[in-house]
Amino acid sequence: MRSSASASSTASARICAQAERAALLAKSAALQQRHIIEEEEQQLEQQMVQLQKKRESLDLQAELSANTAKLEYLKNAETEPLGGSALDAMNTNLDENMSPFDEPVFKPAVRTVRPKEHVNLQFPFSQNQLTSLLIQQQRVTTLPKANIAVFDGNILEYQSFINLFDHIIESKTDNNQDRLLFLIQYTKGHAQDLVKSCQHMDANRGYRKARELLEKHFGNEYKISRAYIEKALSWPMIKSEDSRTLQDFALFMRSCCNAMENLEYMEELNTISNMRKISSKLPYKLRERWRVKACELQQRYTRVRMTNLVSFIEKQATIVSDPAFGDIQESYIS
Repeated sequence: MRSSASASSTASARICAQAERAALLAKSAALQQRHIIEEEEQQLEQQMVQLQKKRESLDLQAELSANTAKLEYLKNAETEPLGGSALDAMNTNLDENMSPFDEPVFKPAVRTVRPKEHVNLQFPFSQNQLTSLLIQQQRVTTLPKANIAVFDGNILEYQSFINLFDHIIESKTDNNQDRLLFLIQYTKGHAQDLVKSCQHMDANRGYRKARELLEKHFGNEYKISRAYIEKALSWPMIKSEDSRTLQDFALFMRSCCNAMENLEYMEELNTISNMRKISSKLPYKLRERWRVKACELQQRYTRVRMTNLVSFIEKQATIVSDPAFGDIQESYIS
């Protein structure tokens, strides 16, 4: 009995040992397979790094080719008018330096991963597009430089000043400290005092505050409208046959009409009382003609508006300033 129990226990222990060994063998096989996969992944990563380096090298080569083409074109443009020969030379240079190319094919020595066999690189612009861009760039460089007039606080000049400042200075620098310094440089009087009040603040906050102050004092729609209306109503009387003053008046009144499209307060000019005041600035003979014109408009059941008066003034200014028949103060006998 004792011998039989001992044999049974030994057999059971052997079975457990064999099962454990089988489990360890399976685990060892799985670990070896994992190591193989890790080695394959490392090889693939190395090959991808090499491919990235080759791609960067090809991108650099493409930029060098484009730069070479640009230099060749600009060199030809200095000695020749911009015509067919310059464009042909540029296109030839592009053909030589920017021929299509493919990325090298790599085949990693792995069993389970296969990268794409072929990778094509394409330029973002065609040769014709690049040529057009270079021509456009050359034209931009030949434009005269725009100058900013110093803003002296004239409210009627504020919008023009700000548009020029934004285009010439603000669009070309992101540094608000530089913007603030330029804003001080291109203003004077009360406008400059407003800007200078912000120069000891943080640059970003100071520039924003300076713009807000300028907008508040000189960009208010009501103030701009009042300035236009007051200048129009206070215009001095125009003498008969004074073509220059009449032209100046017509030009200013056209500015008023243009402003009326965006400034609601300018509608005040469309009242009959204000139109009578403005027409009273004209010489007597022109006031007579305007009276007839206004009567004709009303007989057609059309409301007389400032645009009608301004168009009339512009036409009379054109007649008086006609180079051949405008001057009737003297008679010329050949």
